[in-house]
Formats: sequence, C-alpha cells, structure tokens
Amino acid sequence: MFILTAAHCVQGFEDVPDFFTVRLGSSAYETSTVSLVERIIVHPRYSSATFQNDVALLQLMAPVTYTDSIKPAVLAPITINTGKRAEAAEYAGMEATVSGWGRTDVKATADVLQKIDLTMLSNDDCRDYYSRNSIKSSMLCAGRLTDDVYSGPCYGDSGGPMVTSLSGLPVQVGIVSWGEGCLRPYPSVFTRVSSFREWISAAIVDALVAG
Repeated sequence: MFILTAAHCVQGFEDVPDFFTVRLGSSAYETSTVSLVERIIVHPRYSSATFQNDVALLQLMAPVTYTDSIKPAVLAPITINTGKRAEAAEYAGMEATVSGWGRTDVKATADVLQKIDLTMLSNDDCRDYYSRNSIKSSMLCAGRLTDDVYSGPCYGDSGGPMVTSLSGLPVQVGIVSWGEGCLRPYPSVFTRVSSFREWISAAIVDALVAG
C-alpha cells in the first residue's frame, strides 16, 4: 500500500522511514489503524525554495484492510491538455474536500480529523493573489471565501488530500502544499495530482520491483 503526501513533509527522512506512522480511518464508529512506514520516495526534482514537485510516496509495511472509514481514492486522471490549457480546463469552480489534523485556530491543533469543503480556482485567478511565477501549472489552488478571507488547510495539514467527486467516484486531485498562512485573503496551494500520475506509477513499480 502506498500513501500520497507532500515532499516537504518527509524530505531528509528517506533513511529513517520508521520515524513516521500513518493513521488510517477516523470515525465515531471505528478505531483508527496505525501503520508503520517501510519506504519514503520523494520526487527527485522537489524544490524547497519554490515547492515545485511537492509530492512523495509512503510505502506501508503491512497491507491495509478497507472499512467504512478506510477507503482508497482514485488518482486524478492525466489531462489531455497541457500547460495553460490544463490550468483552465481542470476543476475550476468545482467543490472539493480537504481533510487533516492541523490547527483549527492560531494555536490549537485538532484532536479529531477535520474536513472542509473548498472551491477550486483556475491558476490564472490564483495568480491574482500570488506572484505570477510562483503558481506553476503543476499546482492547483482552492479556498472558501467569506468576507474577503479564505478558509482552508492550516499549519499541520500539509500532505493531506484534496478529494472531489468525478463520475460518482472519490478522486484525489490535490495534496496540501503551501500558502500564506491560515484565514488570510489568499487561497491555499496544492500539488496537482494529475501532473504527477506518470511519476507516481513509475515510482510504485520501481519500489515493488526493489522489494
């Protein structure tokens, strides 16, 4: 089993994967399962300066048993468009759900799994908030705008999934990556999963072959 996360969460820990555990499932009816991590695979071109290629994989030591609160999500499909056409064509205006264990206000961290529904933006609209060069085609922006303030993921939510529904299936379209803090007039920025489908597939195959 492999888990998607952000490269900035695990870079530098590739030699000590057992430093991490993955918590699976969180509901009022089931106890969470904690799995140990066997291998960490960070995108080789991840940049901590720009957050480009902010994607990594965690290979779990044991298989996962699916339950009502532990289910896989389909990875966002590779778009037939590229570059600016993909930015305009994918997801803008659609709703997606982000979940995580990060802060619920400036100081407090969550003791139960939190989620929030956000609206995804086109990259051109996102560049109205950030410098144009900082929002790459392999990134995706989203937020919930109320009184000129965007709600979204906060500190501690990095690496978490952003999932939408496509053709009735839960599809992971983003990974929490970076932004300008919490509850500020900026949308949050995510790694665009569709941009990394080929790398994800190749990395998984290589890991399974390596054993």
